[in-house]
Amino acid sequence: MLDASRGVVDGNRVLAAAKAIGLDSARVSTIANQDLLADVITAHVRLGDALEIQATPGIVIKGVAIVGYPGAKALANVIESAQRCGNVVCGGAPR
Repeated sequence: MLDASRGVVDGNRVLAAAKAIGLDSARVSTIANQDLLADVITAHVRLGDALEIQATPGIVIKGVAIVGYPGAKALANVIESAQRCGNVVCGGAPR
């Protein structure tokens, strides 16, 4: 839902999305305002900065950065390759 549209994801959009999938907005708000969540987000931003990944999503699989969303099929292929041969692309013809 949130990834289906462009623009800034602010608190109002998050709470609307949470409500749309049946979550308790008050509980989501309580969790979102905890220091632990802010610490996790800060750590993720610092890691992204250190890896020079300035996109959402930024995914690292087997040491290869995927900047932005490549699409479900491409991402599934990368994951399958990583599981099958330990690399983001296996030798041989694609499946």
